[in-house]
Amino acid sequence: MLAYALGLVLYKIEPPFIQGIDQIAGDARFKTRGKASPGKEVVIVAIDEKSVNELGR
Repeated sequence: MLAYALGLVLYKIEPPFIQGIDQIAGDARFKTRGKASPGKEVVIVAIDEKSVNELGR
């Protein structure tokens, strides 16, 4: 229970060393996965001012 509470506190305050560890872990996941071929589908996402006004940022 104490470890869970400590983890939650560290998650909420986001100390720089935790962010660094997270970035290193993310890099390791991509390196472990290897190259991924992109799909053949093309997706264009456009966000216009009207959508931002309706849905928010």
